[in-house]
Amino acid sequence: MKSHDLESSSISANPAIPNPLAKVDTLTGLPLESLFREEVEDCLAQCETQSSMASLALLQLANFYEIRSWLGPTEANILLGEIVRTVSQSLPATVLACRCKNHEFALLFREEYSNQALQVMEKIRALVESTASSTIPPQLSLQCAMGLTTLNERTPSVDVAFARARLNISHTGNELNLLGEEYTKDHETVTTQIQQGLLRKGFNLLFQPIVSLDKDGTEQFEVRTQLDDSIGVTSSQLIYEVASQYALGERIDRQVIEKTFRKIGQSKGDAPLFTINISLDSLTSSTFLNWLRQALVRFAIPPQQIIVQISEIDILIAQHYLQQFSKTLYQLGISLSVRHFACTPDPLNYLPLLKLCQVKFDASLLTELHNQSAQRKRLREFTTALKARGIRPVAAMVEDATLLPLLWEVGISNLQGHCLEPPSADLQFEFPQEQVF
Repeated sequence: MKSHDLESSSISANPAIPNPLAKVDTLTGLPLESLFREEVEDCLAQCETQSSMASLALLQLANFYEIRSWLGPTEANILLGEIVRTVSQSLPATVLACRCKNHEFALLFREEYSNQALQVMEKIRALVESTASSTIPPQLSLQCAMGLTTLNERTPSVDVAFARARLNISHTGNELNLLGEEYTKDHETVTTQIQQGLLRKGFNLLFQPIVSLDKDGTEQFEVRTQLDDSIGVTSSQLIYEVASQYALGERIDRQVIEKTFRKIGQSKGDAPLFTINISLDSLTSSTFLNWLRQALVRFAIPPQQIIVQISEIDILIAQHYLQQFSKTLYQLGISLSVRHFACTPDPLNYLPLLKLCQVKFDASLLTELHNQSAQRKRLREFTTALKARGIRPVAAMVEDATLLPLLWEVGISNLQGHCLEPPSADLQFEFPQEQVF
């Protein structure tokens, strides 16, 4: 993905053109992300002053880590270089490309090429997959994932641009869209409310138990959050949806974690586990894990008391970050959980990438359990496969108590839902001390 000269800049992604000021990736010859971000920042300034428009695209070689393990590092690097050289020939002259972390690339489409970004990216996808097919074993195929976002006068920062492109990442190409125009005044209002909530530390904690029906089961609370009622926002789903579009997720996560750590420090008696959800922003952040390490020390929190939980959708979007993220959590002594498990095809495939202690099934797996034996069979197969890997399965959003015997029958003994206990601001729930069934 070498790029030719930009019309508005002397920066070149072509290693054959001398450019002593450019910071380039030694393997691909592309500018590093830091230099690319400067170009995006300049582009946003032009969007604001000249009412121009551009597009930012992300391209992931989604399963290149698997291909690398088959080919070996040397052959994989040769293949990566060949992909970059081949794709560079198809890029318009004013498109700038860079290499981000691992096997992710970013492309900046300026002015007249902005409207053609989707078509260009689709051609690149086909070209990359075709180039790889001649090298990799026949039982493998390189999968490309892409995300696009529009840059205009309403794009507030480079971080927000990257966040929106990453939220749009699709592995099929059928769901690609250009975020940017649909950010309504309602979303802008919610963004302002979130920013005010962050300043006044207005994110309050709620705790919902995950109940074990086994004797001597794990005592665990999942941490939920909501904005102070005086702010006027009550929908947690809307809060995080908008926060992710404006790259505010990590700031919310940090505030929630600090408040949780303070709550743990104030609690007395036996120490339960606390599952804390984090956003895609934190998962892809270069500073979050170091901050978390320092927070554990600052609040004197035993790391084994904390479970960090991420979404299965975010796993597919940010899989290049996962192995290092999971490894670092493990080194810190913190466990990892996945929510919405099996909301995507083939969820067992990504498990070798992670060191998981538990997963929470997506609510769709609990529908029609009374009437569909095939659904119960599927749930039992997932449960058996997870337990064989030492992973604790949890059924979440259990709102009907008549489901409890069915869940026990398929092997699920850890449950969460309003029929057991709704979220509460205190930690007074009494966990069962004896086996329920």
